[in-house]
Amino acid sequence: MIKVMADVIIVPGRGVYPDGSLFKDSQARVQKAVELYKQGTAPKIIMSGGVSNHVGNKAETIEAKAMKKYAVVLGVEAADVLEESESANTIGNAYFSKKVYCEPNGWSDILIVASREHMKRVRYVFKKTFGDAYTLCFEESKKVINPLQYLRQLIHESISMKLTRSRLNSIDDGDDDTIRDEVLTK
Repeated sequence: MIKVMADVIIVPGRGVYPDGSLFKDSQARVQKAVELYKQGTAPKIIMSGGVSNHVGNKAETIEAKAMKKYAVVLGVEAADVLEESESANTIGNAYFSKKVYCEPNGWSDILIVASREHMKRVRYVFKKTFGDAYTLCFEESKKVINPLQYLRQLIHESISMKLTRSRLNSIDDGDDDTIRDEVLTK
């Protein structure tokens, strides 16, 4: 159990079906964030994710909206759940959460909730995006996928991490202008 006081919890999206229901992994992330919120770890939660590009989402369901709806069902005050709906990937999750909510509100102590197989990339991207002016802590959500799905996700994450590093390694941590260009051109 984490005992950190944070200004905000950020939950990067992990998939939503066209009908608006969350993937099990997304549910687990929201559940962990709600648990931390109810413990008083942070007064606000940012649900981060735009249109889900998983499973042929023709309904263009917004991940942040679906995650917020679930958090409210789990007992979080709607006003305490913020929606970041511009992002299309992990880099966007970090960049838009920082620029839309953290910077304007002066939030510098950030807790990010992600799943174990996604955590390495989440740590890298959020540290690269936020830079040294922020204190970042990370918490894993409960593992809810079966071993075969987990193996597939590990392979996906390995490939995604290589691509992410190739895009971001030459950028200084916290370089908003260059990261913005990277987010908006890819």
